[in-house]
Amino acid sequence: LSVSFLSRCYCLSSVEAFQEFRRNPRRYLLGAMPAAPCKIAVLGGPLSGKSTLCQRLSVHYGALVIDPQVLIGPHLKLLHSQKIEEARADSLENAIETVRMKILTSNTEGQDEEEREADANRVTGDHPDVQMIVSEAVAAAEQNPPEPTGEVYIELVEQKLAEMEACRREICPNMPYGGKWILDGFPTTREHWLALEERESPLSRPDMFIVLSDNSKSGTDLMDRWKALFPEDAREMDAAAAKASEAQDPEQENIQPPTKVEPPPLMKELIEKRSTYENNITPLVSLIKSSGIEPVELEISQRPAELTQAIIDMMEDQFKLSCAEMTQVDEEEEVEDAAVMHEAGKVESEETSEDAEGSSEGGDGDADGEEEEEDDDEPLESRKKWGDAHHYCPVALHRDNVLRPGNPEYACRYHACVYYLSDLESQQLFMKDPQAFLPSNSIAKPPPLRIAIIGPKASGKTLHGRALSAELGIFHIDFRALLQEQILTKLGAPVGRNIDDIPVEEVEAAELAAEAAVEDEYQVERKSVLEMEERARQDEEEEDEGEEKSNEDEKPEENGDDEPEKPPTSATTESRSESEPEPGSASGLKSGGTSGTVVDGDDVYNDDDGNPFETQEESEDADFDEFEESIRLHLAEDEPLTNDTVERLLKPFWYDERYRNAGFVLEGFPNTSEDVRILSELGILPDMVLAMIVEEDTVLKRMLPGRLGRWQEKMDRRLKRRADRKALRNKERKDDRDKSMARRRVEIRAMLVDRQELERKERAGRKAQMDEDDSEEGQDGEEGDDDDDEEDDEQPQEGDIDKELEEMLKEEFPEDEEDAEEEEEEEEDESLEDAQERIQTTITEAWDVDQERIGGALEMLSNTIVPHVEINSNSRPHVVRYLTKKALEKWCDCRQSLFTRAIPVDMASAHHMLKTGYKQASKLGRWCPVQLMEGSPILPIQNVGMSSKTFPVVVRHHIYFCSSLRARNLFTADPLKYLAQPGSPPCVPLKVAIVGPPKSGRTSVAQHFVEKFGCMRVSLGEALRWCLANLKHTNLGTKLQGHLDAGYPIPADLSILVLEAVLRSPLVQARGYVLDGFPLSMETVNLFREHKICPFLIIELQLDFADVKKRAKAVQNPFPEAEKDIRHDSEGAMELRNDGYKQDIDEMRSFYTDNHNNWVTVEGYRSRWAVRKTCYSLAEKSLRRVQTYLERHRQGQAARIAGLCVTPEEHNEYPKSGFEAHCPVSWADGELFDCGLVANIIEMTAEYAGRYYCMASEKHMQRFLDGPDRFTDSTGFPPAHLHARTCSGDAAAGEISRWSSSEHAGHCIVTYVDTGRASMVPGPIGVVRGNRDLLAEYNGKVYAFVDEECRTKFLRRPAYYAAVKMPRKMPAIKKPIGIAGLPNLGFFEQSLATSLSHAIADVALTKPKCPFLSTENSALLHIAFHLKAHNPNSSEFRRRHYQNKLQKFKEMCELTEKIAGIMPRDYVRPKDRPLGLTHMLKQFSGLKKAKPTAH
Repeated sequence: LSVSFLSRCYCLSSVEAFQEFRRNPRRYLLGAMPAAPCKIAVLGGPLSGKSTLCQRLSVHYGALVIDPQVLIGPHLKLLHSQKIEEARADSLENAIETVRMKILTSNTEGQDEEEREADANRVTGDHPDVQMIVSEAVAAAEQNPPEPTGEVYIELVEQKLAEMEACRREICPNMPYGGKWILDGFPTTREHWLALEERESPLSRPDMFIVLSDNSKSGTDLMDRWKALFPEDAREMDAAAAKASEAQDPEQENIQPPTKVEPPPLMKELIEKRSTYENNITPLVSLIKSSGIEPVELEISQRPAELTQAIIDMMEDQFKLSCAEMTQVDEEEEVEDAAVMHEAGKVESEETSEDAEGSSEGGDGDADGEEEEEDDDEPLESRKKWGDAHHYCPVALHRDNVLRPGNPEYACRYHACVYYLSDLESQQLFMKDPQAFLPSNSIAKPPPLRIAIIGPKASGKTLHGRALSAELGIFHIDFRALLQEQILTKLGAPVGRNIDDIPVEEVEAAELAAEAAVEDEYQVERKSVLEMEERARQDEEEEDEGEEKSNEDEKPEENGDDEPEKPPTSATTESRSESEPEPGSASGLKSGGTSGTVVDGDDVYNDDDGNPFETQEESEDADFDEFEESIRLHLAEDEPLTNDTVERLLKPFWYDERYRNAGFVLEGFPNTSEDVRILSELGILPDMVLAMIVEEDTVLKRMLPGRLGRWQEKMDRRLKRRADRKALRNKERKDDRDKSMARRRVEIRAMLVDRQELERKERAGRKAQMDEDDSEEGQDGEEGDDDDDEEDDEQPQEGDIDKELEEMLKEEFPEDEEDAEEEEEEEEDESLEDAQERIQTTITEAWDVDQERIGGALEMLSNTIVPHVEINSNSRPHVVRYLTKKALEKWCDCRQSLFTRAIPVDMASAHHMLKTGYKQASKLGRWCPVQLMEGSPILPIQNVGMSSKTFPVVVRHHIYFCSSLRARNLFTADPLKYLAQPGSPPCVPLKVAIVGPPKSGRTSVAQHFVEKFGCMRVSLGEALRWCLANLKHTNLGTKLQGHLDAGYPIPADLSILVLEAVLRSPLVQARGYVLDGFPLSMETVNLFREHKICPFLIIELQLDFADVKKRAKAVQNPFPEAEKDIRHDSEGAMELRNDGYKQDIDEMRSFYTDNHNNWVTVEGYRSRWAVRKTCYSLAEKSLRRVQTYLERHRQGQAARIAGLCVTPEEHNEYPKSGFEAHCPVSWADGELFDCGLVANIIEMTAEYAGRYYCMASEKHMQRFLDGPDRFTDSTGFPPAHLHARTCSGDAAAGEISRWSSSEHAGHCIVTYVDTGRASMVPGPIGVVRGNRDLLAEYNGKVYAFVDEECRTKFLRRPAYYAAVKMPRKMPAIKKPIGIAGLPNLGFFEQSLATSLSHAIADVALTKPKCPFLSTENSALLHIAFHLKAHNPNSSEFRRRHYQNKLQKFKEMCELTEKIAGIMPRDYVRPKDRPLGLTHMLKQFSGLKKAKPTAH
């Protein structure tokens, strides 16, 4: 006998209760039901606190505490007295018999047997022996009181419960039986429980047994309580125990056991009671357990408040919904049930659609277009009945405000809903107390948005991520940049980038820095080489000096200074060249090569093969910790990050306050399945992931041009720097070579000079020797001279030394070898084709790797139930941004409804759930929430039948009805957006009348209204047919049938009665009506007024008769055999019907416009769709006005009465406010505005608190509607005689005899106060005479004003302007003077000045010169013609006549120029002259004879 209702299971006691509960369950669930029953038995030993606990529980539950020991006291006394009396009565008879037998058996002397019998018969109750025996028996009975049985206890308890029930019946007769009670210390024995079980009535049997036990060692808790109650006895016992312990001698070998201390009497009694309780409670508990009840054992060491709360929790937990763990079997069953229900729903929907198709008779195309097929491929996972956290972990959401997807392995079921928990710990916490992690009275609020964007390189992650963060107002996090920031301070340069991706400026800066370092090293080494060369030269000089000194010391004295010095040998030069570097050489320095050198920067950035982006020296010198090393390896070698690294990097974005409350967009992570696994373990998964999918061709198209451009720029700059560096090196080498050559030139020149000197000395010696030989021989003197001359000729010259010196320097310092060496060191650069192929290969390989990683990440995200959306990023940025926005619509625009699920159901199921009470109707009733949010005042058409076009949706415990498939999709996407509406507006039936000439489309528009509004189309024919069908047996139906049978036309008074009966039908009362062709004439209008029939809107379709005839011809004739003149759509018939329509239409239009302001005109010549749309919008606006009025009136707010068809008479008769016809808002602003000046005062009237308030403008109306209480206080409002009013000069003639006698002598007071306006008028500032026709009366005085604006200002603030004092000296009154009385100059100035100035100006522009007239006469004629052509006093014909003459005169003046322009220089025959020249010459000659005149 169990039933499920609202996700709960209820157990009933009988079949009758089961049926009654099913019939109306809510009747028995009112209030906080089910209430926890309170039938408790509290057991415990002495001083266990059971009475205190009972009292606290009774206060909490309002229960009655029943102590059987208290109830048994009077009963025991009664039983004891009855026992004594019984003992007395029994002992008295026995005592009398005993005494008698004693007397009869005694052998008393002197008595015979008869005497003894007589004495025995005289024994009565007063006999002493009898009295003694009775006293002994009574004393024995008093010493043995009666022991009450269990039945006695139970009877007393039941009597107490019966008394309690009787009192409760007196308070509330319908109160359920079985009140709340608590038994204090019962039952205490097995006999009590057995007697309790034997009772037939279960009302006295407790539902819960609480056993208070003392589990402390040796009962110390009870002993402490006893000592607290009896402190004196406790001190005596402690003293005795201390004395006994002192009596023991600790030095004795045989220690005797301590002497037992006799406890006090009260303590002894306590111990006996406790022993008795313990002996009885153990078998009692076992017996209770055997009956199926589990007693609750509590430790008395807890505080009473803690014990009370523990019992309350245990009692109420029985009636709370428990959270159960879902097993794999439960999961499979749920999936099967979902699949079966889905298939059943599909079959039912197909049947519904078939029935709808069979019953539908057509409709608009847009309505049919909404019937789209639903998605049948919806995953079974989405059909689960999720809880308040959907598939996210409720513990993480409540505790950390994080959307953490739950694990299906840790699933729970609570309130018939499924919850996924993230781990075992969360599951245990949730199962312990589910309500602690779920919202109590509201829907869970989603945390801020956390999105991850992943994708290959060049997919647009950064572009769209930054745009998304700017649009949503959240943070943007670039994960790779975040990694670079962690190690940038130690490395000084980013890690892991390709050189083609680095900006050229950054590359150039790094290369320049590297070149600067190399240049510094080069300069240092160059300086060291120069220093070595200088030291070698100095050492060589010192050695030469030492050798010279040694040679001088060793040289024979006879030789003297004539011994020649030996030149240095070539071996010396070779040894020096081997041991020392030659001057100007670059040995030992780094060359300017390109492969692996600092110049190219390949050791600073990635090389072209993709090597790590780092500096070798920096990576070796940097000291990384474990966190930084993990980041470096990830960036440089693409190693996965560790869990600790990811946690340290990303966890602050989930838990820090600034990110936690704002949200973020994480770009570039997670990229792999390993990243997803780490995030899942850390519990910091994003809400959703956007995967930017891009094709390989698109990546190449986006990346290749940029990389090639950067490569080209890099190569250009590299070649330029290389050329500059080469020129610099060549210049340095040339400078070093020149310095070395200069130094070497000096050395070689000195050597050559020394050698020349030695040769000269040798020649001189040889010559001396030869001279000696010649002198000795004395012969060949002349030949010797010749030889000397030859030797002199052979001496080397200075030019020969220089030539030899240059040759030696060229051999020693060659130029071509250095250039060749430089060219050999240079390596060939990469070509453009090779670079393009290399970069393209690199991009393709990187794209393949990214695609594989992202695919694995998306698969892992699916396993962890993290939603992801793939965005096609091949399109243009604005297209991708649009796709991204559509993908994030659920997570951004509809985020508030993230945990709210809307379940579409069919109409039959919705009605069944409402009928059975399983679901409730919403506060919106049958209104479509989407249409209501969009401002539609139309209640959707809903039928109970299966062919209805209504789409019910279940949200929690309520059902909402959507009017279309589009509305249902919008509602299910974001239900909370539409549920935030205040409630359903009042249902207003449509009341529209459509009039117009024949063929204007009245019936088509009326039929369209019927389809859209669900109202009834009422025409004269339709009304008659309805009356004959539904009111056939009424007086009206009989009368109508009699007229039709007699062939009489239906009179107007009878037709109005028929119409009135139709308008009282249920459909019209609920949905409204549209009158097709009503009212017909003014007679019908008067009948409408008599019967209170007034449509909210009357639409007139205006159409010319030509269009009427055209439409009549276009319609196919249904009776082709009929004569042309008698057809209903013939031209004659159309003309008659059109004339009948136009007979009273103007008067009807004027009547409804003036009285109800509900007449609107629509151009009927437009297309039917345009006319329908216009009429529909007008009807919708009319309904919205009435709805707004009713809604605001129901809420006690101010409401406009526009659109309610209030007549001026009704407006005047309705109670007005204290402001009468003045605007209260203007009065609050310090102005007094008479709303009677407003064109349509009813449109500007608002109703509030049963009174009408008139407004000055739409702005004032809006202010009043927003807060009417600020403007309704009319205290201080001036009386009627102090109001300013307008008046005319004729009306004021009786009050002012002369114009000058008006207030301020007829001058405008407003202009005087308004100095800004007065400054623009001539005369004294502000003193301007008013207009006689612009007058106003205030406080018995008349004021004149310059214009209507000034008068309006005065009427709004009369007291302000009337209090202003004008100057005493006023300008003189201007008396009018006739123009004929003016002098000539004044006459011309007042009459001809303007016209004459215009004529003179025209003369100045045209400069006329007529042939054969002087310039003066030509100008005078032009002025005369101009004055007559523009004379305002002349007739139109005369002005046009002189305008033609003026034009001809201008042509005469232009004739000379025209002839001069085309006349040839020489004579030409007339036939050969230019066209028109002959005519011009004749006209020119004719002017000589007939000169123009001014007449």
